[in-house]
Amino acid sequence: TGSYTVPMLFTSATEGWVGCANGAAATNQKGVYHTTDAGVTWTQIADSITCGTINTAACDLRDMQVYDIDSDDAGNIYLCGKASSSTSTTYIVKYDGSAFTDFSDYDDFTSKPGQCMNMAITGDGTETTFTSRSNTYLYTSADSGATWNYQSTWDDDTVNGYTTYEVEEFGDYFFASGTANTYPPYFFSPTSG
Repeated sequence: TGSYTVPMLFTSATEGWVGCANGAAATNQKGVYHTTDAGVTWTQIADSITCGTINTAACDLRDMQVYDIDSDDAGNIYLCGKASSSTSTTYIVKYDGSAFTDFSDYDDFTSKPGQCMNMAITGDGTETTFTSRSNTYLYTSADSGATWNYQSTWDDDTVNGYTTYEVEEFGDYFFASGTANTYPPYFFSPTSG
């Protein structure tokens, strides 16, 4: 498939998704690929979505740099990444089994996240957390992506936070790990109580 394969998600023994995040779309080195025969053959998804309410141009998914893939209990697939190599527009794209749609409207973020690097979503699809490649914020939504908030500080009062490299979900809780250049790795768990 692509030259820089990052995420992979299999939803059954035969159906899976792989994301790529490097190279030129013309040489099939970006976007998301789908298999229904356990990886014997792969098809690049060529759909387009509307990029946002302000930037209403069509975004070709073949030009999306995909950094993470997740799913919810209903079988919806979520792609986390960057719109293209020429922009730093973050997108979370949702696939409901019939169509791809923009799950996170970049135009609505008060603090622009840059690139969606890693994401986690609850089983019912209502709560989502993702990390940004270009800043130290954690972005969260509790209403299926309709509105987003961000957290830039941690319980230890670090003003700029830490670069978060991994986010995982368990039940209704999100866990994260990350660090800053001058600190050892940190593990972040839900606030107790």
